[in-house]
Amino acid sequence: MKCLNPELFSFRWNLRSVALSHDGKLAVSGGVLYAPTLQGCLQFWDVNAEPSKIPGPRFYLGPAVKAKYSRLWRGYDITTVDLSPYGKVVAVGAKEMGKSAVIGLWCTAKGKLLRTLQQEDGEIGQNIDSVLYDPTGKLLAGVSFGDVRLWNVETGELVRKFKNASTCADFSSDGRFLAVGGRSVARVHDGRDGQEHEYSVGFAGHEYKTTADDMRDGTHVIEQPFAWTRIFDVESGEVVQESKGSGGNITSLRMGADGITTLNNGGVVRVVGPDESSPNTVKQPQYDKKKHEQPTHLSVDGRLAVAVHALGGMRVLDLASDTKPDARLTHRLTSPQKYIVSVAFSGNGKSVSVGLQGGEVQIWDLHKEQK
Repeated sequence: MKCLNPELFSFRWNLRSVALSHDGKLAVSGGVLYAPTLQGCLQFWDVNAEPSKIPGPRFYLGPAVKAKYSRLWRGYDITTVDLSPYGKVVAVGAKEMGKSAVIGLWCTAKGKLLRTLQQEDGEIGQNIDSVLYDPTGKLLAGVSFGDVRLWNVETGELVRKFKNASTCADFSSDGRFLAVGGRSVARVHDGRDGQEHEYSVGFAGHEYKTTADDMRDGTHVIEQPFAWTRIFDVESGEVVQESKGSGGNITSLRMGADGITTLNNGGVVRVVGPDESSPNTVKQPQYDKKKHEQPTHLSVDGRLAVAVHALGGMRVLDLASDTKPDARLTHRLTSPQKYIVSVAFSGNGKSVSVGLQGGEVQIWDLHKEQK
C-alpha cells in the first residue's frame, strides 16, 4: 500500500473528519480551531498535487501538499463531512454554540457555502455524527443520537425523520432503501412506572445493572443488550426489515446486494441477509489487543475493515477471506505516533484517506506496495 501524499498538511488544528471523492482525487478535511474564537475549518486538497517547496511555519512538516484553499465557518464546531457522488458539493455537519446542529452544503470548486439545513427542533448542542448522500446526490441523510433526518439537497426541505438511537446509516445502490445501525440497548422493566424502557449501553459486553433501590422497586432486565439494524423504505418511511445482534454499538454499516454488513465496537462483523429468512453470518477478525487495536470503518462494498491502534498504526483487513486469520491482513499502515481521528474510503475502493491529530491527512493507494 503506497502513500500517495504522506503529508497533506498546512497548520495545526483539531481535525474531526475526512472525506474522499469517488475517484480518490479530491480530499476534504473538517474540524475546529479554538483560537482566538471558535471557528469551524474546512480544507480542500488536490491529492495529485506536487509537494510544495515553499518553507512553512515553524511547525511545518514539509515537504507537503498545500491545501487548494481553506474556509472558516465562524462560530461553528464541525463534526463530520461527506462528498457528493460527483464531488461537487461537500456536506458539513456542525453545531453552533448554544444552538441546534446544522448541515452546511459547500461548493468544492470555490469553497462557497451554498445552503444551510437547520435542525431547529433538535436538542440544544446535539452533534450530527455523520452525513451521507444517496447515490443520486439528491438526498442527504444526517445521523445523530436521537434520529436520522433525510433532506432534499436542492430545496433544503426536510423530507423524512426516522426516530431511533442511531449511530450510522447507508443507502442501497438504487437509493430506494436506507439501512440504519443503532446503539447497543437493553430493554428494562421499570418497577416505578410499570413501563418498559430501552437504555443505551456504553460498550460491548456491558450488561445493564440495576441499583439495590431499583431492585426493591421491582425493576428487572427483560432483554440483555443488543444492537439493532433496520431497513427503511425511503419513500414511505416504513420499516421493511429489522434484526438484532448481540454486542456493542454499531460503528460502521454498509448495504449491498448480499445484505447488510455491520461492524460494532467490539470488533464483531455481522452480515445480515437481504430478507428475514436469510441466515446471518458472524465473523471475529483477529485484532492486536496489546496495541489496543480498535475496528472503526468498513469500505464502501463492505469487504474491507479498518482497525486502528493507539500508537498511530492502522491495518486494513480483508473480511472476505475464509483462510486463517493472518491472511485477512491485506495492508499495514504505519505513521508517526499520532492519533488517527478519521478514516474514509474512496467510492471506487482504490484508496483510503486518514485524518491524524494535528491536521495531517494521508491518502493511501490500496493497490500499490509501499517502497
